[in-house]
Amino acid sequence: MKASRFNIITDIGNGDILLYNTLKNTFVKIDQDLYDVFQKITTQGEKENIDESDPHIAAAIMDYKKGGFIVEDDLNENDYLRLNDIIRRFSDYKRIGLTIAPTMDCNFSCIYCYESDKKKCEYMSREVEDKIIKYVDENLEPYGALKVTWFGGEPLLAVDTIYRLSDAFMEITEKKKSRYYATILTNGYLLTPEVVTNLKKYGVDGAQVTLDGPPEYHDRVRCLKNGEGTFDRIVDNIKKMDYNFMISVLTNIGKDNVEMFPTFLDILEERGIRNRIVLSIAPLQPREYLCRQVNNAVFDPEEFSKVYVRLVEMLVDRRVGTDVVPKSYESQCASISQMGMLIGPDGCLYKCWDVIGNYSECVGRIGQKVKLLDGSYRWLAWDVFKNEECRNCSVLPLCMGGCPRKILVKDNILNRQNHCSHLKYNMPELLKILYKQYKDVKKTG
Repeated sequence: MKASRFNIITDIGNGDILLYNTLKNTFVKIDQDLYDVFQKITTQGEKENIDESDPHIAAAIMDYKKGGFIVEDDLNENDYLRLNDIIRRFSDYKRIGLTIAPTMDCNFSCIYCYESDKKKCEYMSREVEDKIIKYVDENLEPYGALKVTWFGGEPLLAVDTIYRLSDAFMEITEKKKSRYYATILTNGYLLTPEVVTNLKKYGVDGAQVTLDGPPEYHDRVRCLKNGEGTFDRIVDNIKKMDYNFMISVLTNIGKDNVEMFPTFLDILEERGIRNRIVLSIAPLQPREYLCRQVNNAVFDPEEFSKVYVRLVEMLVDRRVGTDVVPKSYESQCASISQMGMLIGPDGCLYKCWDVIGNYSECVGRIGQKVKLLDGSYRWLAWDVFKNEECRNCSVLPLCMGGCPRKILVKDNILNRQNHCSHLKYNMPELLKILYKQYKDVKKTG
C-alpha cells in the first residue's frame, strides 16, 4: 500500500490533521495517533511494524482505502484518472449536452464582456428551432439524458424560443423515457417571478446570475445599454421569486472591487437574499480586445489564490452558501466532450461558449451532417496529461488543466497568462475553511 498522490494534508493544531483526496473528493479529520498509523502504512520500511490484527488499526486501514487516501502499490493513479476522463468525454453516448443561445442580443453593456466584439442582434428562427428539435429526436437514446443550458447574449430576450424548444424537448424525453435537465445563464434583469414560474414549467430548475459587488460598482460595469443601473432590479427579482428555483450568484473579482466585498455582503444581508443564494467567486479574465483598465485589474492565479481564501472565508463566516472546494467531476468542460455542443442563433455549432460568433471556430451547422473532426479536432484532442506540470500536480482532478480555451484559441494576452488554478496555491488554507463550514452546518443542523 502507498499514499495516494492526490492527498492534501493540513495540520489544524491541537493534534488534529485534515486529509483531503482530490481524486475521490473525500475529507476526514484524524488525530495524531491515526495519522501516525497512516504514515507507517505509507512509509517504506515501516509497514511491517503495523499490527493489522488490532481492530482499530484494521478499521483505520479500511477507511483509508475507502477514502482513496491509500492505494495499492501497483496502481497508477494518473492512468486511472485519464481513463475516467476518456470515458466521461467519449463513451457517454446516452447523454447529450447542449448549450443553446437563442439570441446574441443583450440589454446590458458590460465593460468586460468577452462577446463585445462579436455581438449581433440576431434571433433564432423557427427553421433553426425545428432543426434543433430534429437533432435531439434523432440522437437522444432511449433511457438517456438531455442537459440543456440556455445562454446568450441575454437568453430571456428570446424567452418564447426557450419555451417552444423546451416544450419539444420535454415531449421527446418523455417519449424516450429519458431524463431532462435545464438551467439558464442570465443577467437576471428580466428574471421576474412570472418568468421563473414559466421556466419551471418548462423544466428549467435554476439560474446563474452575476452581481459584481455593491450597486456603485456593479452598476458601473454591468449597466443597461442606456447606462441605467441594474443591481436593484436583479436583487428584487431574486427576493420575489419561487424559493424552489435555484439561484447561483457569480461575482467576478478584480483589483477594482475586491475591497468592496464586505460591503457587498452587508447589502445582500440587508436586502434579505443571503439565505436565498449560493455565491461563487471567479477571477476577472483578461482579453486582448478589452480595454487596458479591465486587463490591468486582473489578478494572476497566485495573487487570486490569496484573495480567494480571504473572500471565501468571509462567505463561510457569514453563512452564505458557497462551494469552498469544487468537486473533481465538476471540472469536466463540455467543449472537450464528444456529445457537448453549443448552438448559436443562426444554427452555427461551436465547442466553447467563449468563441460563439467567431466563425473561424464554427465546427458545423445544425441540420447538416457534422463530422466530429471538422474544426473540432483541437478540442477533442485536448490532453492535459501531456503537460508534465499538470501530471505531477496534486490538484489535477479538481481543474483538469484549466480552461482549454485559454490555450486553444488565439489571444495574445490570455495565452501568455499562468493557466494554473488558484487551487494549486491555496488548498491547505481552503481545507481549514471547508472544515469550519462543515462544523457550522453540523452545529446548526
